Amino acid sequence: MTEENRTTWQQDMRVRSFRILGTFAPLLIASFFLSSMVPHNEGEKEILIRPWGDAVLVKGRVDIPRRTSEEIQTVFVLEGPLPPPVIDLFNVRVKSLDGNFDSKKRWKFKAIKATKSSWSAVFPLRVPSGQTLAYRLKTEKASAELAAANLHIIIDPRRSADKFFRIGEMFFYPSLALCIFGVAMLLFAKFST
Repeated sequence: MTEENRTTWQQDMRVRSFRILGTFAPLLIASFFLSSMVPHNEGEKEILIRPWGDAVLVKGRVDIPRRTSEEIQTVFVLEGPLPPPVIDLFNVRVKSLDGNFDSKKRWKFKAIKATKSSWSAVFPLRVPSGQTLAYRLKTEKASAELAAANLHIIIDPRRSADKFFRIGEMFFYPSLALCIFGVAMLLFAKFST
């Protein structure tokens, strides 16, 4: 390869690497910004429930993080070993400590088989954000011989714009890889002899 061909090749390589960097570096920055706006699940809480013979299965408090001024989706998930309990209804009461929110619902209990040895049941509820909530799950009657179960409280704030943010998050790693490739091309063109 002659010196003139090598110089032309290096210039072409530099031009291509700058085109790659000029295209994908802004995409990398934008996708990083959008992915930082996606709310990540930070509110999962697990509580061991007393044996099923007790009328009040579980009561306690949970802190709901402040995301927005609107209500957010919260999911109460009961899990336990097979066989599932024979319960028709749960009385679920969730209220805020300052008295702004008070929800009393009857949950028609329906356990589904989650794995070979366990079951689960889900109760969704919309609650206000940025508050401490007191909750109580109570049964009217249940068989006392069944083992205790676990309650998971999952706080999952979803907004309508989250889909847009997640699409931006998808472009982060491909644009990062292409930016690294562009820098490698630039360095290779500079230091090749």
